[in-house]
Amino acid sequence: MKKKLFIPLILILMNTSFAHAQNEPWRWNIGVTGGEASSKTFGSRLGVDIGLEKKLAGPISATMGVGFTHLFEKSIYGLVDYSAPYGESYNAFPVKAGLKLSVSKSIYLGADAGVALSSKRYGNSFIWSPSVGFALDNGLNFSLHYENIERIRGAQTIGLRIGYGLPFNKKSSSDGKQEIQSWQMGVGFSTGAAWSGGLMLGGEIFAYKLLNEYLEAVLTTGFSHTEKQLSFSWDAKAGRYYNRGIDLIPLKGGLRFYPGNSFYLSGDAGAAISTNSIIKSGFNYTPGMGLRFHNGLDLGIKFDFYTSQAIPNTVAAKIGYRFKL
Repeated sequence: MKKKLFIPLILILMNTSFAHAQNEPWRWNIGVTGGEASSKTFGSRLGVDIGLEKKLAGPISATMGVGFTHLFEKSIYGLVDYSAPYGESYNAFPVKAGLKLSVSKSIYLGADAGVALSSKRYGNSFIWSPSVGFALDNGLNFSLHYENIERIRGAQTIGLRIGYGLPFNKKSSSDGKQEIQSWQMGVGFSTGAAWSGGLMLGGEIFAYKLLNEYLEAVLTTGFSHTEKQLSFSWDAKAGRYYNRGIDLIPLKGGLRFYPGNSFYLSGDAGAAISTNSIIKSGFNYTPGMGLRFHNGLDLGIKFDFYTSQAIPNTVAAKIGYRFKL
């Protein structure tokens, strides 16, 4: 019943308000969310999203976006009342639209609804999320929200989202003229988690060159370590099992697309070379998004996918620094 009423209400309000907002610009908004599930099925939640926002009539704004959500399943160890029915963590790509009501200069209320696209095992599900937030003048915004993925037992979470809003326009040509003629260098550090559980840590060195005011070419190498959860290897010499984890050296090339002054979408692909002879190397592709600042700071989110079944896919936050040679 909620699904039948909630989505048509949002669409009607958006349609009637767009006539009064033809000259209002769209804005990007990207965010990272951390939270906890309100059940014994799943534990922590980690999510990232990217969306668009447009001011409509008065204090009302329209929102739409897509993201990625990972729910870590709770361990069965030490639990007497174990109620997790799935045996693995949950991953989904939510696609939502909604409305935001500004109740003051900084405080706002939000409501989103849409579909959470997931694997064949879990299936797609209706998703809805009310929120309350606080926006700063520099583009940063913080919101507390409840998210309900209705079809999945235990996938109801409460979380804190940290977001950043910026204008929807191209990268300025003045920046491009300064860097378009030569390759530059940068370094980065990333931390995140495997979809199946386990901490991921990594470092990278990258070279980049601005091709034009929209596109940038990037070459990347580095090192990453991912812990293997509940997976052990036999050490014949020591006569015991141990958790070695997975160590990789990526060699990739890719592009960055700048639809905004600082915001970019990225795509890299190449080889993930394993340092462990037991783990096979494989093809690695990495979609992502981030913000590049004039002082050289680079903040982003990336998703690493691997063709080797022995290497788990990961999601990670990245902080980097770009410097001129």
